Amino acid sequence: MIEHSLRLIRSVSAPHSDNVSQEITNHFGVPVIEMYDMSEIGGVITSNPPCQAWQKVGSVGKPVNCEVTIQNSCEFWVQCARLFRGYQNESL
Repeated sequence: MIEHSLRLIRSVSAPHSDNVSQEITNHFGVPVIEMYDMSEIGGVITSNPPCQAWQKVGSVGKPVNCEVTIQNSCEFWVQCARLFRGYQNESL
């Protein structure tokens, strides 16, 4: 383990295996927390809890202050107050 001041490591929008998560945790001595976010939301959409016993490796966790649904087996829909209205000069 190396000396540092980290309290946790975030893995955002990139799944990894249990082995990778455990190797990182062993090396740094802090939990790896998988989560998902997008700039269009302005922050975190889903997150695993900081407590490793409650985490599910390979999952981006549960919604954080928003509502998430999967549509048509492949579309990820998010509803929250932080969601932006659209891109500038985008034609519909």
